Amino acid sequence: MKPKLALSDGRGRLVARLARSWGEGETVRNPASLIPALVARPRAFGESTVRRDMPPELVSAMDRCGQADRRRALRAISRASEASGFGAACAAAARIFGSGRVPDDASCDLLARRIAGGAQEEGGADLAVYDLVARGGEAR
Repeated sequence: MKPKLALSDGRGRLVARLARSWGEGETVRNPASLIPALVARPRAFGESTVRRDMPPELVSAMDRCGQADRRRALRAISRASEASGFGAACAAAARIFGSGRVPDDASCDLLARRIAGGAQEEGGADLAVYDLVARGGEAR
């Protein structure tokens, strides 16, 4: 297990806790650690390196958002990343944007947890039996 490096802001508040890499080797990157700074300044998303770590459809959707919606989506991605990982949070946000909505904390977290847990994209119960009942038929 790699030791953790704690980063604080000017007021002493914890900003991120990152794995520390010693010596030569692999660069340690955690794109989720950049999101809180973007929540504070959502217009900086256009120049952020986190864009390359997100799916292209999510970046496009975020670019089309106004400042308030971008902040809301970034906050949702940040919070969902804590429990489900950055990849699952981004996939969830992209899917929510794809349905015509702006990701919020609850929907992004729930969908990210399902994605991280391996849930199928289309899920749920087969409701065809209710159509039979409504037409007066019998369910098998």
